[in-house]
Amino acid sequence: MEIAVQGGFNFSNVKWKGVKTSPKLGLNLGARASFNFEEDLVMEGDLLSLQGGLFFSQKGYRKGGSYHLRINYIDLPIHAKYSFDLNEEIKFFVFLGPYFAFGINHKSVDKENKVTYKYKWKEKYYRRFDLGPNIGIGARYDQFELSLGYQRGLISISPNSPIFNRTLGISLTYLLPYQED
Repeated sequence: MEIAVQGGFNFSNVKWKGVKTSPKLGLNLGARASFNFEEDLVMEGDLLSLQGGLFFSQKGYRKGGSYHLRINYIDLPIHAKYSFDLNEEIKFFVFLGPYFAFGINHKSVDKENKVTYKYKWKEKYYRRFDLGPNIGIGARYDQFELSLGYQRGLISISPNSPIFNRTLGISLTYLLPYQED
């Protein structure tokens, strides 16, 4: 088992038919645990593991030059991760699995009309739940990992229009020293 803390940046946007939007920068911060499978399931030196985590994740989009939306979520990703040696010091990995997201709050800013809206949560504007596939790649050196992941929302975040989250995240992970008994 491995326990890790992770932080990085999200470049999020939405798919909204007929509406041009652009990415919004946000944070992703949290922790995860990995459970390794027996070594005889994969080739020697390779590792197959199951990961679960809990993250604070900022997503959203920009529309035009004056409007932007940020939604803060608690993300729960569950991944299968396959790692293999690139050389003696660096391991390369790929991961795939679903993510489940729970909206905490959202904020929209309309600079043109000089209006800011902050909500704990209003279901009439945005749905609280999001889920979809998450896929990514990365590299590990010693106790550090650098990863790039992509989330594709499958549930519309709006009850009024088909608007779907799309998030590209880059993260740095520190694997905490941990020894099993």
